[in-house]
Amino acid sequence: MLFELKKISGFFTLNFWNSRAFSFMAFLTIIISVLMFILTFFTFGSIIQSFVQEGGISLYLPEQLKEATFNFIWGNIFIYIPILGAAFFAAGSISYELEQKTIYQLLSLPVSRDVILLGKLISAFIATATIVSIYIAIQFVSFIIEFQALPSFNFITYYLLALLLTFSDVSMGIAVSTFFSKQSNASISYLILYIVVMDIVSLIFQASGLNPLLIKVNADRIVYRVFMNLDPYVLFYGGSISPVPIWQLLYSVEILGAYTGCFLLIAYLMFLRRGIVK
Repeated sequence: MLFELKKISGFFTLNFWNSRAFSFMAFLTIIISVLMFILTFFTFGSIIQSFVQEGGISLYLPEQLKEATFNFIWGNIFIYIPILGAAFFAAGSISYELEQKTIYQLLSLPVSRDVILLGKLISAFIATATIVSIYIAIQFVSFIIEFQALPSFNFITYYLLALLLTFSDVSMGIAVSTFFSKQSNASISYLILYIVVMDIVSLIFQASGLNPLLIKVNADRIVYRVFMNLDPYVLFYGGSISPVPIWQLLYSVEILGAYTGCFLLIAYLMFLRRGIVK
């Protein structure tokens, strides 16, 4: 099974890397990263001054806080990269095969459906993680140029959480993809579910006094909270210019893990039990 999975996932990954969607996402990510570089390299002084004035903090900031603010700003924009990547590579992964009728060739291969599903999942994750890594690599270089030093250990945590978030988003995309027979419908539905529905549910949770961190869209923001524990969308836990406490980090990781498990279970049940009619 491992050999079959490696072969299937490798085939799908190469298809993603050679696709126009990947080229477009890579180009878009580089453009966003370059704009972020221009923003933080040339105007970082005025940005951080405005940032700390709003927070009522002294303008004479230690270098460590400036570095945290720099990465916090980059992290706020990063959060959208895996969402877009999953919409391109995961949300349409199964539905594309159904729409193009290539699902019959896949199912005729001497491999089980779960191998095909795992191959799709792994390949979509690798493609999205590649895009994510491009952004974070440019952020890393930009940080070195700005501060003439390497970032703190929190940057490693940031990258690992980014990969976890990416896998969670891809799992959600794969699950959504199993419900549709058209790629565009799956991708649009994924974006609506993530950006609109989850935000509305988050507001309902906050208005009702429930823990909004139980909603995936809020748990996702743990990625940039490793630098500064601030989130303008959630006031449940307050805020601090210090990094997120370890218990909140582990709690958000557990929430992401639970969502990922649920998404994979849904994808498994839908794909393995779905009837394919010519």
